[in-house]
This record gives sequence, structure tokens and C-alpha cells, in this order.
Amino acid sequence: MGQMQAGKNYYSDALKYFFHEKNISVKEILTEANISRSRFYAYLNGEGDLAMTRLMSIVTALGVDFDEFLTYAMLLRHENEIAEVISGQFVSLTDSVTQAVSLYQNSHRVGPILQVLHRINLTASAQEEEQYIQNMRATIQEIIGTTKYCEKNEIRIFLNTMLYLPYEQVKLRYNQIVNNLTKRQHFSTLSGDSQPFILDSLVELHYKMIIAALQVQQFAAADDIARHLLQVPSQEFSWHANALKKMTSIIVALRSNQIAQSKALYSQLTEAVYFMQHEQQWLRYEKIMQHNFNQLKTLVLGKNK
Repeated sequence: MGQMQAGKNYYSDALKYFFHEKNISVKEILTEANISRSRFYAYLNGEGDLAMTRLMSIVTALGVDFDEFLTYAMLLRHENEIAEVISGQFVSLTDSVTQAVSLYQNSHRVGPILQVLHRINLTASAQEEEQYIQNMRATIQEIIGTTKYCEKNEIRIFLNTMLYLPYEQVKLRYNQIVNNLTKRQHFSTLSGDSQPFILDSLVELHYKMIIAALQVQQFAAADDIARHLLQVPSQEFSWHANALKKMTSIIVALRSNQIAQSKALYSQLTEAVYFMQHEQQWLRYEKIMQHNFNQLKTLVLGKNK
């Protein structure tokens, strides 16, 4: 098998991200991947090469789909390449969106769409993100479709865009995907899905549906989903899923008018994000957290409260 070179750091950086994201002990990773502690940390720090089979073993031990790992590594590479000059011009997000849509129209490849959505999520403001997604709306709606069974990339595209699509359409698709993933959760071995992918997707679906409901002031619907999400055991959650559950707790506290408590929890989570997450992820979490506590409070309680 080939070597996954650490020279450009895309794979090691992706590995570092998922290592910090997942609640898996180093000892468990070393045992399952059959790698020494020194070799593991050397590659994690971007030193040396690693056989592809060994890298796949580490990624599997982390509970991450290998295609998800490669997608994230490709995103890191793409983020690096946008700083390079091509024919005297920087590659803009607008050009990247146009190219991705064109590729989908010509070949029905959803990978470039997902990659550009990741890039938008990590680098664009909320207002810019909404505009880019509106420009891609026809393509996105064609991809997510209305079929009862969704491919992984279709689910990821929906997760990246659902807050900018019409609420009634989102509610319908949300229910379909939740029902589908819940069934697949019971038969993950047969369906080929990993439990972490299903669990993380379900948590993010629930959280973003809460936000979608709050955006149109469907407070009862938001309350119902929040109560459900808080009842889900979190011992197997990734760091990201736990952060979304903590945000849900903050929303519930706000809905109960526990302003001081919710503000304290919000400050604690903000500190955790800046401490635990790579700088590249900060804007993503700032958008998840509505940028600041006052904006979150306005969303949760309504403009008149």
C-alpha cells in the first residue's frame, strides 16, 4: 500500500482535528491501530510518513468514516490552495461556487458541492453564507431531493444548508432523514454506516432544526426537539455533538428565563471552543452560537422580549 505523506500536513492535520474531536483514549487508538505511542504522536505532529493501511486503522479507531476523513483533508488542502495565485488571480469563493455547480450539472458529482459548502462554512460570514447558498439553491434542492433514503454526502449537504432553505421544506426533509437514520442506527452493520456518523448527524439535525424553528418563531416545535435532544445519552458523543447538546441546554435555560445561568453556560462553552478547537474552526462555532449571547437571546426569546 502507498504512503500517506505528512509533508503537506493535510492528513496529519485532519487526523489531529478528529483526534481532538472524538472521545477516544490514546491507549485505545494505539491498541486498535497497532501503532506505537511515539509513532502515533510523530505523525500527529506532521513528522514522517504513514502507511495508508495504518492510517485507515487509526481513523477507524477514532470512529470516523474514512471518506469523511479524506473529505476534511481535501478541504484543508483546498483552503491552502486558495492562497496560491492562479493565472494572476486568487480563486474566489464565488468562482469556487460556480465551478462546483458546473461540475455537478455536467457530471452529477456532489463532492465539489460539499467541499465548497465546507469552505463557505469555515470562511464566510453568516450573511455571505446565506447569499452563496441562495445562489446554489436550485442545485442543492436537486441534490437533497425527496427520496426516503439519503446518501451520506446528501445528508452532509442538507446539514450545511438547512438553515437557509424554506422552513416547511426543511421540516419535511428533517423528519424523513431522522426516521431514516434512526432505522439505520439499529442496522448499522448491514447498512454500512458507522454509529458515530449516524449519531453525530442526528444530533446536528436536531440542533439545527431547533434553530430553524426559532428563526420562524415556532417556539413550541423548538421546545419539543430540545427536550428530546437533551434526553439522548451523550457518553458516546463526539466533542462537536457534545457542544451542540450544551448549546441546546443553554437554549432551554433561556426559554425558562434563566438568563444568568444560560449566560454563564454560554461563556464556558465559548472558552472551551477557543481552547479545544483549531483556529480554522472558530468562525464555524461562532455561527453555531449565533456570534454572541445577546443575539442568541434575541433569537430564542423573540425580538419583542
